[in-house]
Amino acid sequence: MYIVAADGSGDFTGLQEAVDAIPEGNRAPTLVLVRPGEYREKVTVHKSNIRIVGADRDTTILSWNGCARDPDAEGREKGTFLSSTLMVTGHNVEVENLTVRNDAGDGRTVGQAVAVYAAADRGVWRNCRLTAHQDTLFCGPLRMPNVTGEIGFRRGRAEAVSRVEDGHLTCSRQYFESCYIEGDVDFIFGSYRCWFEGCVLFMGSRGGWYTAANTNRDQPYGFVFHRFEDLKNHNVSSPRCLKAIAEVYLYSF
Repeated sequence: MYIVAADGSGDFTGLQEAVDAIPEGNRAPTLVLVRPGEYREKVTVHKSNIRIVGADRDTTILSWNGCARDPDAEGREKGTFLSSTLMVTGHNVEVENLTVRNDAGDGRTVGQAVAVYAAADRGVWRNCRLTAHQDTLFCGPLRMPNVTGEIGFRRGRAEAVSRVEDGHLTCSRQYFESCYIEGDVDFIFGSYRCWFEGCVLFMGSRGGWYTAANTNRDQPYGFVFHRFEDLKNHNVSSPRCLKAIAEVYLYSF
């Protein structure tokens, strides 16, 4: 077990430090406890079989301000898929009681700004709060070569494709339970199979679409929202799909 504490009372003061300390090829379930505080860092969880548990969802916060318009080393825009606050590329990773926030700002100014990039298989998210503006949550493979090149050895075991927009056949799955997800334009998107159980969706003041699924025709389903709560205080449109064959199911019972 590893303890992360911003005040120095644990084993590490940052989450990335704790993940990096877990042995490579880790097969035994490893618990990482995160004490209350705001951890301002960009994190990639590239090890498998990890359970990250915050002390309290609303007071244990991982935040960053990456955005699509950030320049790379050559002055070009990095794009959507390098903007995330938390990227998970290791399989069997569970995240609980944690707020993950991208506070880069309004997409009309900064472009897309991802809070969570869930790229691996069998990811589980319980009682998490995911907040951003445009493109809050992406569930899909790593994009080559820009994302894989940027994260290097932290690529983990995630699937990777040259164009995530093409909706390649993917095998990875994500499960969200009792999570709060906030954004505005297309704020839940990607090609993976995802089940959202008892989650709350909140549309920001800009308004827009909840989802932009990109499901391959040979996959059994795309995004399924079961017993969800819709807090549509602003202009909101029904879920949309990036491809005619993509699938989004909403069940409020």
